[in-house]
Parts: sequence; C-alpha cells; structure tokens
Amino acid sequence: MTQDKISKISGAVFFIGLGILLVTGWWWPGIIVVIAVSSILTSLLANKAKDALVSLIIFGAIVALSLTSIPFGVILGTLIIIGGGWTLYQIISAKKA
Repeated sequence: MTQDKISKISGAVFFIGLGILLVTGWWWPGIIVVIAVSSILTSLLANKAKDALVSLIIFGAIVALSLTSIPFGVILGTLIIIGGGWTLYQIISAKKA
C-alpha cells in the first residue's frame, strides 16, 4: 500500500474518532485513544508491527496513568524521556545503507 493511501486511511479514521468524541463528549482520555488508534493503524498498514506495538504501549500507558493520581507532569516527563530513548535506539540500531 502506498504511503499516500495509508495517510488518507489514517486521516479518515482520525476524523471518525473525532466525530465520535464530539457526539459523546468523552474528550479525556478519548482524544488519546483516537490518536493511538490512528497511529497504530498507520504503523500496521505500513508493515511496521514493532512501531505499532510501541505506540500501543505508550498510548496505553498514557490512558492508564491518566486514571491514577500521579501528577500529569510526571507522566508527561516520563513519556518524553521514553520517546527520546526510543528515537535514539532506532537511530543507533538502524542498518547503514
């Protein structure tokens, strides 16, 4: 599947999710779920299962942690650190062309 088609499908799923949020009023953590579904779908359609799994873990952690009493700054800071670490891992482990 072409990247253009993947982007269009992912965008359509995002807008459907956004519409559902407007109808239900479930903005938090609903917006995180919508972003997660769109991101995971994009990765799966591009045959990047590892990236889809990472997205699932990160967005799942955001939703789960948002339901606890842990301060949002701690959650966000931790997730940014994890994201930076994942980015470094991908750069370092990438095969040279």
